[in-house]
Amino acid sequence: MGEVPDAPDDRDGADPTDGPAPAHGGIVDTGLQHERTALAWDRTALALLVVGALTLRNVGAPFDSVRHAPGYLTLVVGMGLLWAAGRRYRGRQADLRAGDSSVHPRLVVVTGVTTVIVSLVALVTILVG
Repeated sequence: MGEVPDAPDDRDGADPTDGPAPAHGGIVDTGLQHERTALAWDRTALALLVVGALTLRNVGAPFDSVRHAPGYLTLVVGMGLLWAAGRRYRGRQADLRAGDSSVHPRLVVVTGVTTVIVSLVALVTILVG
């Protein structure tokens, strides 16, 4: 019987390991994991901005009362998250190119604490207002 020749891994014949190598000889992440994560953080930040704006709108004028605190806090957190997502994406790409770890669990703690603070401020506002 005839033997079947080995098929190439890619249809276009390109070697998936081609490309710039990181400084420490590790493998550069060729997938889109960091891009998807950055987009998810951007969507979360946009949702926070919308929720903050709607909270301010629903509470109504004047916009300087304590009842507006959750709305303003949510807007500030949303803007900060949008800024941090872009900064984090660029930092993780630099880490990967340098061969360093891109895992930083401190961000999970910061996100959790911020969520709890926003929730507590909203709860206090509901109970007091």
